[in-house]
Amino acid sequence: MASYAAPLDESRAEIREKGSRFLAVIGPAMDEAAARAALGTLEREFPDATHHCWAWRLGSPARERSSDAGEPAGTAGIPMLQVLRGAGLSDVLAVVVRWFGGTKLGKGGLARAYAAAAREALAALPVLEHVPMVEIAPTFVHPIFQKDVTTLLSESTDTSSVVRWNPFDVNSSCGNPNH
Repeated sequence: MASYAAPLDESRAEIREKGSRFLAVIGPAMDEAAARAALGTLEREFPDATHHCWAWRLGSPARERSSDAGEPAGTAGIPMLQVLRGAGLSDVLAVVVRWFGGTKLGKGGLARAYAAAAREALAALPVLEHVPMVEIAPTFVHPIFQKDVTTLLSESTDTSSVVRWNPFDVNSSCGNPNH
């Protein structure tokens, strides 16, 4: 599992294009539930907006999703997702809130505007390097089991389970607290 860049906090930026206002918000999202909650918060914060388009990349390898939220297909979510990919970010949600300004931008114009708004917010985004780690701490070490621990270490990619290794605590695994 490789390290990746992840947002430390939220960043916002606004651009205007032919009367339309595009407010980009990029911030951390550790999982799909967090991303959906943040999207809902922005929809409640800006209920008068015409569109709330979004893209997210979660985990490593990154799981990606995006939505054009009523804009023509491929003109909002995918361009935003490409900006996130290009930055190498994961555990991230990008939302661009649009208020229609009266002039149609066309598919190309929309795609450029959504991507530009996302790039503006990205420029001010505080980022940290996420280094996946596995904590290993078995409570019993014996030469018979050493190969299994080594195999576990070399083949493990699942950081959700934690094995504790304390080579000095042999008695707790033997079931004899007096030795």
